[in-house]
Amino acid sequence: MAQFDIRSLIVGRTATAIARGLELDRPPRCRVRNGRFAIEFRGVGAHAWSTELRLQRAREVVAVTRAALRADTRTYMRRRADRAIVVTYEDEHVADGCTIRTRWSCVVPAQRGNE
Repeated sequence: MAQFDIRSLIVGRTATAIARGLELDRPPRCRVRNGRFAIEFRGVGAHAWSTELRLQRAREVVAVTRAALRADTRTYMRRRADRAIVVTYEDEHVADGCTIRTRWSCVVPAQRGNE
């Protein structure tokens, strides 16, 4: 029998709210890891973005995520709204016949005064 992870079910509803807030076609992969809410985007072409654009986009993602977490009816999720949030972009692209996987992560610190 396959093992079922209840955490993925818990976070799935929040991932849908985040996708709605960011106007995405599909929700990002979201999970709670080490007390932090982690959001992962795959195949969005972030490997070609400048660092400034990645940081700007990460801040937008975190703002929408914090709002979605605060609006959640579950205490478990609301507690994560003011903690550090990890935003990760992962892409695969081909260069000179090689498949290159690029991964970029940004840990946005917890909000001060709300801990």
